[in-house]
Amino acid sequence: MYYFYRIRSRQHPEQTFMGVTRNIKKRLALHNTGQVKATRDYTPWKVSFYAAFSRKSRAEKFLEYMNSPLGKEFGDKHFWRNTSEDADEV
Repeated sequence: MYYFYRIRSRQHPEQTFMGVTRNIKKRLALHNTGQVKATRDYTPWKVSFYAAFSRKSRAEKFLEYMNSPLGKEFGDKHFWRNTSEDADEV
């Protein structure tokens, strides 16, 4: 399985990051230990959303869509409008 994931900074909740991985727990650990350049300034992170895909190409296409203006609007409306429901752990 391949996972699209979205993480939110615990200290700076307005900061989010989306990506694709095969292992969410391992990838979250990399984000939280500052090993990912794009996210190191806003540690610690928590997973706020993830979705599983059977093929990497589909997860990557979903990431591409979620980074588009329409995808951002869709995500805001349907997935992460209520930040109090963000997951604390995977």
